[in-house]
Amino acid sequence: FAPNLASSIRMNGTKMALSAGSLLNEGKDSLPLDELLDFASRLIPENCIVERCSEAAWDNVINVSSEDKSKNSPFGLKKEKWYGIEYHLSHINRSVLTEWNGDQIKDV
Repeated sequence: FAPNLASSIRMNGTKMALSAGSLLNEGKDSLPLDELLDFASRLIPENCIVERCSEAAWDNVINVSSEDKSKNSPFGLKKEKWYGIEYHLSHINRSVLTEWNGDQIKDV
Protein backbone atom coordinates (compact mmCIF):
# COMPACT_ATOMS: atom_id res chain seq x y z
CA PHE A 1 0.00 0.00 0.00
CA ALA A 2 2.73 2.47 0.96
CA PRO A 3 4.64 2.29 -2.36
CA ASN A 4 1.42 2.82 -4.33
CA LEU A 5 0.41 5.71 -2.10
CA ALA A 6 3.84 7.32 -2.49
CA SER A 7 3.60 6.99 -6.25
CA SER A 8 0.09 8.45 -6.23
CA ILE A 9 1.26 11.42 -4.11
CA ARG A 10 4.07 12.02 -6.58
CA MET A 11 1.75 11.85 -9.60
CA ASN A 12 -1.42 13.48 -8.22
CA GLY A 13 -0.36 15.57 -5.23
CA THR A 14 -1.38 15.09 -1.61
CA LYS A 15 -4.90 16.44 -2.06
CA MET A 16 -5.88 13.86 -4.72
CA ALA A 17 -3.54 10.97 -3.77
CA LEU A 18 -6.17 8.68 -2.24
CA SER A 19 -9.04 9.56 -4.57
CA ALA A 20 -7.22 9.88 -7.90
CA GLY A 21 -8.90 7.65 -10.44
CA SER A 22 -11.99 7.29 -8.26
CA LEU A 23 -13.49 10.76 -8.12
CA LEU A 24 -14.59 12.79 -11.09
CA ASN A 25 -12.93 16.18 -11.14
CA GLU A 26 -14.96 17.53 -14.03
CA GLY A 27 -16.01 21.06 -14.76
CA LYS A 28 -17.91 22.90 -17.50
CA ASP A 29 -14.87 22.77 -19.78
CA SER A 30 -14.23 19.04 -19.51
CA LEU A 31 -17.80 17.70 -19.22
CA PRO A 32 -20.32 19.12 -21.70
CA LEU A 33 -23.32 18.62 -19.42
CA ASP A 34 -25.81 20.42 -21.68
CA GLU A 35 -24.89 18.21 -24.64
CA LEU A 36 -25.02 15.10 -22.45
CA LEU A 37 -28.50 16.01 -21.18
CA ASP A 38 -29.67 16.75 -24.73
CA PHE A 39 -28.40 13.35 -25.91
CA ALA A 40 -30.01 11.56 -22.95
CA SER A 41 -33.34 13.29 -23.61
CA ARG A 42 -33.37 11.82 -27.13
CA LEU A 43 -33.08 8.24 -25.84
CA ILE A 44 -36.58 6.85 -25.83
CA PRO A 45 -37.72 3.20 -25.77
CA GLU A 46 -38.62 3.31 -29.47
CA ASN A 47 -35.02 4.04 -30.53
CA CYS A 48 -33.05 2.03 -27.97
CA ILE A 49 -31.90 -1.53 -27.54
CA VAL A 50 -32.85 -3.00 -24.18
CA GLU A 51 -30.60 -5.85 -23.05
CA ARG A 52 -31.27 -8.39 -20.31
CA CYS A 53 -28.20 -10.36 -19.30
CA SER A 54 -28.76 -12.96 -16.64
CA GLU A 55 -29.24 -16.67 -16.25
CA ALA A 56 -32.86 -16.09 -15.24
CA ALA A 57 -33.49 -14.01 -18.39
CA TRP A 58 -32.02 -16.76 -20.57
CA ASP A 59 -34.08 -19.44 -18.80
CA ASN A 60 -37.17 -17.28 -19.36
CA VAL A 61 -36.40 -17.00 -23.07
CA ILE A 62 -35.80 -20.72 -23.49
CA ASN A 63 -38.88 -21.81 -21.51
CA VAL A 64 -41.45 -19.18 -22.47
CA SER A 65 -40.45 -18.04 -25.95
CA SER A 66 -43.38 -17.98 -28.34
CA GLU A 67 -41.69 -15.92 -31.05
CA ASP A 68 -41.51 -17.04 -34.67
CA LYS A 69 -38.53 -19.35 -34.89
CA SER A 70 -38.27 -19.33 -38.70
CA LYS A 71 -34.89 -18.46 -40.17
CA ASN A 72 -36.37 -15.44 -41.98
CA SER A 73 -37.76 -13.84 -38.83
CA PRO A 74 -35.65 -11.14 -37.17
CA PHE A 75 -36.87 -12.44 -33.79
CA GLY A 76 -36.17 -15.61 -31.85
CA LEU A 77 -33.05 -17.59 -30.99
CA LYS A 78 -30.05 -16.55 -33.07
CA LYS A 79 -26.38 -17.46 -33.21
CA GLU A 80 -23.70 -14.76 -33.40
CA LYS A 81 -21.82 -15.10 -36.68
CA TRP A 82 -18.18 -14.87 -35.55
CA TYR A 83 -18.10 -16.47 -32.10
CA GLY A 84 -21.16 -18.70 -32.32
CA ILE A 85 -22.73 -17.28 -29.15
CA GLU A 86 -26.48 -17.80 -28.89
CA TYR A 87 -28.73 -14.84 -28.17
CA HIS A 88 -32.42 -14.09 -28.34
CA LEU A 89 -34.03 -11.12 -30.03
CA SER A 90 -37.61 -10.34 -29.09
CA HIS A 91 -40.17 -7.70 -29.83
CA ILE A 92 -41.20 -5.37 -26.98
CA ASN A 93 -44.97 -5.22 -26.60
CA ARG A 94 -46.58 -1.83 -27.22
CA SER A 95 -48.18 -1.93 -23.77
CA VAL A 96 -44.70 -2.17 -22.22
CA LEU A 97 -43.49 0.74 -24.38
CA THR A 98 -46.49 2.77 -23.27
CA GLU A 99 -45.69 2.03 -19.64
CA TRP A 100 -42.01 2.96 -20.12
CA ASN A 101 -42.96 6.21 -21.86
CA GLY A 102 -45.49 7.10 -19.21
CA ASP A 103 -47.72 8.45 -21.96
CA GLN A 104 -48.77 7.61 -25.48
CA ILE A 105 -46.25 6.09 -27.89
CA LYS A 106 -44.61 8.42 -30.37
CA ASP A 107 -44.18 7.27 -33.96
CA VAL A 108 -40.49 7.35 -34.88
